[in-house]
Amino acid sequence: MEFQVEVLEQSFKAILPKEEAFAAAFYDRLFAAHPEVKRLFSGVDMGGQSAKLVGALAVVVENLRRPEVLEPVLRKLGKQHAGYGVKPAHYDAVGAALLGTLAAFLGSRWTSEVKTAWGMAYGAISSLMLQGATAGAAGNPAAGPPERAVSQGPRNSPKSLQTPLLRL
Repeated sequence: MEFQVEVLEQSFKAILPKEEAFAAAFYDRLFAAHPEVKRLFSGVDMGGQSAKLVGALAVVVENLRRPEVLEPVLRKLGKQHAGYGVKPAHYDAVGAALLGTLAAFLGSRWTSEVKTAWGMAYGAISSLMLQGATAGAAGNPAAGPPERAVSQGPRNSPKSLQTPLLRL
């Protein structure tokens, strides 16, 4: 599957100046549509969690051209999420919240091309994370930590890039 990397990079770059508001809006949208998910965040510092969300998205966008780096990172993330109690059904809720929040923040820049690019990217992200969750549940070491470093990306990356964990 080939991604529209430039479309993803440019649209992500457009939300970076508002990354904190973006993350807060994402969680507001997620919890409003799926209040049952909020229990997974009991005791979680949502300010820190918001930074992790944007950081995880940055890691994905900045490594789209490096699947050998990105794929093990996403599998590990899936394994971690399974440990937090995330179920496969939660991925659809997160995807809907993510796409809805991107649409709201990008406004007129949310074209059919951008929507398709993010939809495809999230589908691949969630598939790899689910593989990691499944492998982790089976005790498979394939979901273990990656051996390679993740790109720290350009200087205009979000402040949170050093903590690229996404806890749903």
